[in-house]
Amino acid sequence: MYIKNMPRQIRIEYPGAHYHVFARGERKDNIFFHNEDYLKFLEKLKENLEKYNVNCLAYALMPNHYHLYLITNEANISKFMQSLNSSYTNWIKAKRDIVGHLFQGRYKAILVDKEEYSDVVIDYIHFNPVKAGFKKLPWQYKWSSCKYYTDKTQDLSFLNIEFILSKYSDNLNISKDKYKQNLVNKENYDLPHRNLFKGIALAGEKYKKEINKLITNQKEDIDLPSTKMNKKRGAEFYISLIKNHFNISEKDIFNKKYNNKFRKYFTYLTKKYSRLTNIEIAVYLKIRPESVSNLYTRIKEEIEGKKEYKADMRKIKCEITRSDP
Repeated sequence: MYIKNMPRQIRIEYPGAHYHVFARGERKDNIFFHNEDYLKFLEKLKENLEKYNVNCLAYALMPNHYHLYLITNEANISKFMQSLNSSYTNWIKAKRDIVGHLFQGRYKAILVDKEEYSDVVIDYIHFNPVKAGFKKLPWQYKWSSCKYYTDKTQDLSFLNIEFILSKYSDNLNISKDKYKQNLVNKENYDLPHRNLFKGIALAGEKYKKEINKLITNQKEDIDLPSTKMNKKRGAEFYISLIKNHFNISEKDIFNKKYNNKFRKYFTYLTKKYSRLTNIEIAVYLKIRPESVSNLYTRIKEEIEGKKEYKADMRKIKCEITRSDP
């Protein structure tokens, strides 16, 4: 299991993980322009699925973005996605004479609780073209996997449809009929993304516990998602956190003795992960507001460079993450 260090999102990787992955064009510009482009992306997708031992359960390729449902048999979603996006980017930029970035930032990878949310996510992916107004029925859209779930004459070698269809019947044709009827009867095809667990997963209660264990046992540094930067993360929150973690007093935190690491941690956390202004932070540190930014820059370099500081900060970040609902 690995937890990747990336801005604004913890990325958990482990064998057997399910992901809803999506990526959008720069400035919401198109990433597909002609039928040939969609076909090339599917070709690249197939190549990388085989190369990295990843299963694809569903996809929807829209003009300016795409959705994938993936299962990684190894802890390698980052390597897979980097290879997929870069290989397609290199091809399309050469083919269409595109200058600059193709994709808008990094792709998003949301962990999916396979027991409670796999059906929901795959239905959402299949309804994406309907929601965008391209077709009235999801299986009518050419560049999604839905037709392979509903049409008895359609098959795609690299697509794993059995994971979902086996829930309906042992007979594939019957399963396709039942799945199609499920789509016909479906009234709501939105994802509960506002209820993401820790900003990274669609999870039931059991899976939430598993994610907390993965975060606790992580071996690499993590960054906190932007959702942590809210008004609840004020000075008192970080004072209490540092006091309890190190079993010290508030006086110990703000002692101006040379090289006081607790004071450094307070400065780093409030400056980076709260909405406190320099003036507000300065009141606690008893320094001039204009000195806060320079102090933070120096402390940031120390924390990211010293093993002791990095280890302490990693544990503190894990405590913050575990404490979130």
